[in-house]
Amino acid sequence: QAGEAIVQTGDLYFATAGKGIVLGATTNVAANTLDDYEEANWTPKIFVGTTEQNLSRADGTYVKVGDFVHCAMAIIVNGNISGTGAVTITNFPFTAFAGGASGNARAAGSIAYTSGTFMPAGILMGSNTNIAAMYGNSTKGTTGSAFTSSLQHGDLPANWNMHFSVSYR
Repeated sequence: QAGEAIVQTGDLYFATAGKGIVLGATTNVAANTLDDYEEANWTPKIFVGTTEQNLSRADGTYVKVGDFVHCAMAIIVNGNISGTGAVTITNFPFTAFAGGASGNARAAGSIAYTSGTFMPAGILMGSNTNIAAMYGNSTKGTTGSAFTSSLQHGDLPANWNMHFSVSYR
């Protein structure tokens, strides 16, 4: 039927699952069909090596549109961290797409503590739900270029907070 659909009250929904809204096309083409939208909370986790950290705050939100996910998180650590090895952010709500370089998402964020702030980055590799946090040079990524080192236990002081966001497929 030609014309516009107007909903005065209530919601617009489909009677059966597996349907979607076709955008920008005159026929049902999968690439133009919006068939998945979700907003929710998730709980990020931090590991140092294989040791899960005790977090004072671990809040995450995400929006998923089709196969595209955007996550944001905030973490607070009061006291010292435990364990040795590389710092990893885990428990993302969806597994990253495994399709080569396009499946690897770059994450950016900040870690603040009483004597300063540094800006780490990370990579959410395809087929994973965790980020290996990275930083660049001796100033921990505040200046300089290439990210060359994994963020390690010794790089984090006591009492710090982290804010990160990542978008991925």
